[in-house]
Amino acid sequence: QAMEDKAAVLKVLEESCGAFDFRKVSEALRCDREVVLAAVKRDGSALEWAGGDFCNDREVVLAAVSQDGSAVKFADKDLREDEEIVLEALKTYTHAMQFAGDLQSKKDVVLKAMRIEPTAFQHVCERLRQDREVALEAVRGNQEVLKWTFWPMRSDQEIILAGTKQNWNALKYASVDLRTDKDFLLLAARCTNDIFTLDRDLKGHSRQFREAFFSYVAVRNQTAPIVTVTLSHDFADDSDGSKASAAASNNSNNNSNNNSNNNS
Repeated sequence: QAMEDKAAVLKVLEESCGAFDFRKVSEALRCDREVVLAAVKRDGSALEWAGGDFCNDREVVLAAVSQDGSAVKFADKDLREDEEIVLEALKTYTHAMQFAGDLQSKKDVVLKAMRIEPTAFQHVCERLRQDREVALEAVRGNQEVLKWTFWPMRSDQEIILAGTKQNWNALKYASVDLRTDKDFLLLAARCTNDIFTLDRDLKGHSRQFREAFFSYVAVRNQTAPIVTVTLSHDFADDSDGSKASAAASNNSNNNSNNNSNNNS
């Protein structure tokens, strides 16, 4: 039976905890602004079941998305394109930009959105996904954004480095040219503080370069111990890979012994 006592409903909304099914409230109370506002403050998704024209009530919608960003889906079209409402919704709902209409093509709003939720990049207009400033801002926040970038961005050293600083595996999104550029690989290794696994990224390089690379990382481990290297079996020449891994291990051990001797 539908709840019809306004005072009782408000008391439940304001004092109790846990889930509350707004559909159990009478239709008359679901059209009562005080009740609706109390309901969305407790559970933003209650906006879906609100009567009247509350989906077009800015205060109600803002309260709803502040509690649950996904409530933006139930807002009137004009409010789904309201900058404050969309940015607020992004704090708890990564796909809020999907419903943002014209805001998807406004660069100033999109840049603000990238700082709140970088993965919103997937929902901005194509023109801004090709904008270097927008892409760089997004990748700085989350390296996974690289999978939604256009190919020219994947040859941009600064953008790829922004990703590898967070996770070496971001290199998989880089262009072939960057993944086979010796200087860039060393630069990327120098910039990252993440534990990473070298998989196919060194494939095609000479044994000498791979040995040098592993030796470099082994030395760097002395100052950044969290960096480790695992050699994949995908290398074309396992014996070369073993030598490279051994070189890195020996270099690391030698440096450790030197450090111990110096400390003593």
